[in-house]
Amino acid sequence: MLPPITDEFRFIVITITLIWSVLILPILLLPFGRYAVYWLRTSLFQEKVRGRRPTKPSCTFFAALLVAAAISVLGAAFADSAPRAANMDVTQTPESAQLPSPNSQATITNTPTSTVTITPSQTPTPTSSVTPTFTPDLVNGCINSDIWTPFMGEAHSIDSRGCWDLQDWGFISKPNGISIKTFSQDTQSIRGIYQIINHYARIDFDVNISKMGTVDDLEPKLMFGIVPSSLRSQDTGKYLSYQRESIIQDDLFVKLNDGTLNRGDYLPLRYVYGENQHVTLMIDGNELTLYIDGNQIEDSTHLPFEVQFFWIGYDLPPGTNMDAEVTNIIITDQ
Repeated sequence: MLPPITDEFRFIVITITLIWSVLILPILLLPFGRYAVYWLRTSLFQEKVRGRRPTKPSCTFFAALLVAAAISVLGAAFADSAPRAANMDVTQTPESAQLPSPNSQATITNTPTSTVTITPSQTPTPTSSVTPTFTPDLVNGCINSDIWTPFMGEAHSIDSRGCWDLQDWGFISKPNGISIKTFSQDTQSIRGIYQIINHYARIDFDVNISKMGTVDDLEPKLMFGIVPSSLRSQDTGKYLSYQRESIIQDDLFVKLNDGTLNRGDYLPLRYVYGENQHVTLMIDGNELTLYIDGNQIEDSTHLPFEVQFFWIGYDLPPGTNMDAEVTNIIITDQ
């Protein structure tokens, strides 16, 4: 088997073979050509040739001629038949061409092939390639002052662990989440906590509302928002709201409120007290996609701002009240 050669070496072999065949070989053939013509005229055609008879080439000459012809033939055959060698970047050493970069985290695994049948269904909640972790502070019953910021109002105390004391707002931290149990007396109460999130993030949590009371058909709301850094009440951001709109009707409406446009769109579902509902908010740059119980609700909505926060809170008109839990809060960077 012929060894592989590069394109550059193949070109050199072809060039040398051409020079040999065009220049050197004809020079060697010149004496033999004169003798061959003389022999054909005198022996085959029986002519009488005047002049000096050409010298008959020696055996050494014929051997040299055969070697020259063989070189031409073998050179052309080698250039045509030798396999091509793979080109290598001359700026790389063999080691650098094979080893991954130090920052690479790629893992090579052998995955058996299989045939998968896909059945069309509702758009499910996308799976994350990143292992989710619980928000550290809410796992062990602490609203961490280094992570969450209260919105808005009077100053609040921080305990020895660095946790906010927001019981006067109705926020009580519990293992794996928070409980919101409060009422509004004479004035409207808008309270919440928020933390900064990545522009590409996934937020999961469970909602369970035991009670939401109203008077005179006022509209109390439990709200989950994606808001900008210029946070001002509800006139900025996008909010998923659970709200009661009638003193007669117990079940709650679910709406997607756009604070920048002062508009709320009803989503095609209602909430029944005591139901555990899983919510997923997918943030993809400036796009927000909402999933409830694993199914996508409506199309993605645009977020007209850059820096984003995740907001948990409520809006209670005078005389209204709320008793709810928000648990299993998981925030994952995508």
